[in-house]
Amino acid sequence: NSRINIVDFQYIYYKYINLIRIGKLRQLSFDGKDTTMLYYPLKEIEGFSEKGTIKTCVCFDSKAEKKEMDASYKSNRKSTLGDEDYNRIDEIRDILKEVGYEVYKVDGYEADDLVASLTNSLKDKYDEIHIYTVDKDLLQLIDSKVTVHLFRASKGYMEVNKRNFAECTEKLFKVYIPFNMVKVFKS
Repeated sequence: NSRINIVDFQYIYYKYINLIRIGKLRQLSFDGKDTTMLYYPLKEIEGFSEKGTIKTCVCFDSKAEKKEMDASYKSNRKSTLGDEDYNRIDEIRDILKEVGYEVYKVDGYEADDLVASLTNSLKDKYDEIHIYTVDKDLLQLIDSKVTVHLFRASKGYMEVNKRNFAECTEKLFKVYIPFNMVKVFKS
């Protein structure tokens, strides 16, 4: 039984940066360097991989062409990351790559686009694909091989699979959505 994890990284970084900003996480340092935002995201990804025993791919955002083509795309979202954050994210990506994770960042694509592409390209190679994300749009990838672990700020991860799809989506969207109808619902 072969399994692979695919992680949408950006939400993990936002989760921890926000926890630090509201004082819910302890600041960490090593050799006088603040390592807080290296430690927590790396620890979470290491947990997904069960300390390296499950192959794990990590997908990173790059500047999206969608936003350049359409100014209204995600225009209601305010980026709260600065240059220091982007440098730290690059450092995390380098660390993950160095210790053996497969990392993906493609100019013009967001992490969720990469997650979807990887999922579709790996279905024939693995018995189980587990996606870790905050993006409800990725629920459309669920099938007999694909499970989405959807992060909810107040509740942690909600495991959504083919068997519990309708029950979970009813909680998320407040309406019954038959299996594999997320695209229709979202449009």
